[in-house]
Amino acid sequence: MKKKISLNNILNDKVHGSSDILKRFIIYLNENSKDISKLKSALPLVRKKFSHFPGISGIVDQLKIALKNNNTLELTELINSYKKNNTNTFIRIFDNAEKELRNYNTLLTISHSRTLIEIFRFLKKINPRLKVLVCESRPLNEGKLLAEELRIHKIKNQIITEAATGKIIKQVDAVVIGADQIFKNGSIVNKTGSRMLAIIAKYERIPVYVLASKSKLITKQTAKLPEEFEEVESKLISKIFTD
Repeated sequence: MKKKISLNNILNDKVHGSSDILKRFIIYLNENSKDISKLKSALPLVRKKFSHFPGISGIVDQLKIALKNNNTLELTELINSYKKNNTNTFIRIFDNAEKELRNYNTLLTISHSRTLIEIFRFLKKINPRLKVLVCESRPLNEGKLLAEELRIHKIKNQIITEAATGKIIKQVDAVVIGADQIFKNGSIVNKTGSRMLAIIAKYERIPVYVLASKSKLITKQTAKLPEEFEEVESKLISKIFTD
């Protein structure tokens, strides 16, 4: 019997990107949908812990309204809507980015992102030569997790240290990163190390692309960023692709 996802495991997850964390939280909601009081107590904890993830905060705010009136039907509809929209989001992002990315053979990235994994899967279908260089993403090494998933999907990849990026960048066609926040001015927030990649790429005149859902859009920074996140200025980014 498959073990249920615990709320503590979700709250203490510092390795996965916001899309994966949200997906696990939705599963948690589904598994405990009959215990309204349990879900009501979980929402403020998730809201506080992931206040820097607008995609998660938005879903939590919708759920709060549904649970306030003990509306289990609305809760179910929200869960089903998320499942449907999540897949469509990846497809739309890929459709918008395909023309730009399809002819690049070697990409460099950092950290762990469900969006990037899905986009790389789509790219592999139209470009069998695709290779992804993945920074380890120390100190938590979430880049290694991304590399493992790419191998499962038979996407050629190589793990490198962040210190090696200055040397290996000359082999790269483009830098591709995700985002946990996107500002109206074109700057983003992503895992620490992303700015370093963008600066090196800028110096070498290599494009830097950001792939993320529009649920990450915010007008201004309202939540304090955890130390493992940083801002990447718009001047370092070539283009942002969203859905």
